[in-house]
Amino acid sequence: MNEPFPESLKTIATQSLTANIIDLKSGSYLTAGRNQFKTLWTRDFCLSARGLLHLGRSDVVAHHLSTLIKARRLPDGLVPRVLDSMPTRWRVSLFFVAKILPIFNPDFVLDDPLKPEYQDEHGSEAIDSNLLVLLASLQLLEKTGNQTWWNEHEDALVEIFNFYKNKLDDGLITQKPFSDWQDSTRRDGKTFYTNLLYAVASEKLLTYPKFKGVASDVSQLKVKIESLFLEPKTGLFMSILGLPFISVDGNLLAIDLEFYPQGSVQSLQLYQNLKKHILWTGSANVPGFVTVPNYPTQWKTLAVRACGLHGYHDRLYWSWLMGLSAKVALLCGDADEGARILKVISALAVRDHGIAEVFEPKSELPIWCSRFFRAEMPFSWGSAFILDALSLIEL
Repeated sequence: MNEPFPESLKTIATQSLTANIIDLKSGSYLTAGRNQFKTLWTRDFCLSARGLLHLGRSDVVAHHLSTLIKARRLPDGLVPRVLDSMPTRWRVSLFFVAKILPIFNPDFVLDDPLKPEYQDEHGSEAIDSNLLVLLASLQLLEKTGNQTWWNEHEDALVEIFNFYKNKLDDGLITQKPFSDWQDSTRRDGKTFYTNLLYAVASEKLLTYPKFKGVASDVSQLKVKIESLFLEPKTGLFMSILGLPFISVDGNLLAIDLEFYPQGSVQSLQLYQNLKKHILWTGSANVPGFVTVPNYPTQWKTLAVRACGLHGYHDRLYWSWLMGLSAKVALLCGDADEGARILKVISALAVRDHGIAEVFEPKSELPIWCSRFFRAEMPFSWGSAFILDALSLIEL
């Protein structure tokens, strides 16, 4: 590939991700962003680990993971949804006030001691955080071969996996509203995204002796997930069991995380089905928005409605999903499509001088914003997934 855009995009994504690495007295961590999300969101960090590892920052991944593992809640092993030195609802709210009434510009310092938060304002726990910690820990081991780190944490990681024992119904995880990454919407029951992570983590962990007695029968679990969630007409996985929603995240991750073996007939067919769907060919002619159809208004939190963020987890375009779409195209041997998506991302990154969180495809504004909300930038999660896609290209 001779186009110059990947190198400039790599530079911008690298700068955006490293800008969110912070050094406290207790060590180095990764924040989700530099503004309203300048805090240690577990989900964002874990999903950004792949980017940090590509940049050789395994030190940040190892220390941040160790801190989360140590902060797990006893006796059930739940890891914090976030670590911060102040309540995150205050941090986000104060940032919005400072934007609306720009008469002061306080520096909301993230500092030690870090305190764990396990529930959000709805009383929900982050159902995917434990699985993401497990997967990021496996990525760290696979990338660095640091068996000493793994051995020191393996017993605790078993406890973290066992958190799901009481979340299972007929072998599948059942979640409460607002508890997965689409946490502005009332997604409850059995979702494909969460159970995909559970199946993938179970399969990977079965190779480690201490998990053999606790991980699920992966072959039966995969068969059950496929039989319940795969929608025959589209050939795509439905998002929520029993409801007519399809989300791009789970279908992309099914290929990326190898729910089906990489390069298999099933994996390549899933990609072709996705490529024909409106999730891929939407209004911007590029994948990146989350869900069809849009979620009902009554499902959405009051906060996102008040901020004008009605489409936050359905029709707005996310940088991490755009990056993952490019990677999936490349994994499936579709180099031209991967390059096309990366060119779109590159144009946005150059325009914005960074990697932003979400976009409105028809807007000419630098990043998506309303009176009460401005998309986070630089955004760690999106930067990391773009770097992950670029890692498949020989520059």
